[in-house]
Amino acid sequence: MQALCKDCGEPMIAGQVVSQERARPDTPVLFVVNAGTPTSWNPVKAVLQGMREEPGYREEAYPVRGRVCPRCGNFEFFLEVADLTKLGAFAAPPTSE
Repeated sequence: MQALCKDCGEPMIAGQVVSQERARPDTPVLFVVNAGTPTSWNPVKAVLQGMREEPGYREEAYPVRGRVCPRCGNFEFFLEVADLTKLGAFAAPPTSE
């Protein structure tokens, strides 16, 4: 299903959003999600975190996509549906048994 422009109703053109960094111009822009608790640099607090079984710190990156309207130039960012499913599972609070 093709997305329609919210302003004029024209079908939008999908594409990738890439970095303009000279060393890596084809590198996609990423949306990074983190979950869990970073381990403290304080050894006592770090041990207490382990004893409390706090969830470990994790990061996951998802490529940002874009769409543009060829008529009015409206532009929007989005994540692919498959990435949204992964993001939802990643960011969900851990289940305790």
